[in-house]
Amino acid sequence: WPLWSVPPADDPLIMQLQGLNSLWEYQLTLCTFILTFFTSQSYSYWRTVYFTTRAIQGRINDICLLITIGAGRANKVLNANGQQRNEEECPVAFDDDDDDGEQIDGSVATGYCNQGAEDLVMKCARLIKLSHTFFWAATPT
Repeated sequence: WPLWSVPPADDPLIMQLQGLNSLWEYQLTLCTFILTFFTSQSYSYWRTVYFTTRAIQGRINDICLLITIGAGRANKVLNANGQQRNEEECPVAFDDDDDDGEQIDGSVATGYCNQGAEDLVMKCARLIKLSHTFFWAATPT
């Protein structure tokens, strides 16, 4: 038969390959089903893990925000000569008219009130990250 043309069906070589053609069609159907099924299952599992991860991340963010809000803050105050200093007291009264962070007395909450508050925030953040790592280490995937 000519090059790049379809061979005749009654050719002896083509007739011997007919069994292989049937096997190929069965295998193609089975392979397509298996790939489609397991790809779908893998995607469903990935979505479950992804949404679980995002839910845990959101709760960790909530906990860190609550701890940070609860930690005392120092106030930045200008001296009479214009230099900044931090006060050790931690007033909680804020001016709610605007969202610039200014308190009623005109000072701005900048840092933590004392070293204990900063240590608490850093330690809690570290332990929360560690517990998140242990969660995924204990979860069979």
